[in-house]
Amino acid sequence: MPEQTGQKLWSPIDRRLVTSLIDKIVAVQLDLRPLCNSASPPADPERVETTIAAACDILQSAIEDLRNIIQRLEDLPSG
Repeated sequence: MPEQTGQKLWSPIDRRLVTSLIDKIVAVQLDLRPLCNSASPPADPERVETTIAAACDILQSAIEDLRNIIQRLEDLPSG
């Protein structure tokens, strides 16, 4: 029985949402890591602005994914 509950909790759609969320967070980390590394030479300001803007867009999408996951979890019957 517990296995069936786990399968219900992690339907393919939910797995895709979680995977997408993780991918987005990792992408933001990879994009921003070079900017946060003080050992690297300073980056071109235009490149920095573009990188941060792209990371913000991805992060906003990841936050929306997280909200969707939380909503689905809250909608599950307790038991």
